[in-house]
Amino acid sequence: MDQLFISVILFFTIFVSSFCGTVLGFGSAVIAISMGAQLVSLDRLVPIIVILSFIQFSKISYQNYQSVSWKIILKSILPKMGLGLAVGFYLKASFKVDFLLIVLGVGVIFFALSNLFFKKNMEKSPNKLVNFVLTFTGGIFHGLFAAGGPLIVNYVGNLTSDKETFRATLAMVWVVLNLILLLQFSIGGVIDKQMGMSIFYLLPAIWLGGFAGEKLLPKINPSWFFKFVHSTLLIIGVSLLFKV
Repeated sequence: MDQLFISVILFFTIFVSSFCGTVLGFGSAVIAISMGAQLVSLDRLVPIIVILSFIQFSKISYQNYQSVSWKIILKSILPKMGLGLAVGFYLKASFKVDFLLIVLGVGVIFFALSNLFFKKNMEKSPNKLVNFVLTFTGGIFHGLFAAGGPLIVNYVGNLTSDKETFRATLAMVWVVLNLILLLQFSIGGVIDKQMGMSIFYLLPAIWLGGFAGEKLLPKINPSWFFKFVHSTLLIIGVSLLFKV
């Protein structure tokens, strides 16, 4: 496939994921990974998404540092997600790409279906065991695909009712976890000059998508948009299974 075509589609993918993440408040990494995996190999795509996310969430964390709840991060999130992250690293090193694409496809399908049909149940405060499983699994998915956010969004939302604390705390979680991923990529020699060039031309897509999302947010029907995005993700998840 023509490299220029792939670059244009990838730019559009990052724009769409940033736009949707701004409107919905979550899910930008899942959208970027699931769409981008149609064209780019996971070993190239995931580091790019991690670096872009690190830059994006570092800015949010810096701007809202006073609202970060370190108690939630250090006590409730990092121990469980950190354990899952290690398992994700192991699985990524142990299985072939085809298997990982199946895992990604199944995960995206589960994420889409649960939000389309069981959203009210997910918003209820689950018991400690369910919280542990979701947070631990979020860590695994973050170690595999840098996309563990959707599994812990509701959990963090149940830990704080303040929107600023919620947003700032989640942003700092991704800064810390993505920094660990970046160290792993650096040690493994994954990041090269070509990847650096890709990140450079994709950065504007994040800013443009976020800007468009903020401007159009008042004009968008949240319920309709939520259903549209997750219906699209369901189709993408199924297509990932057929890609193998």
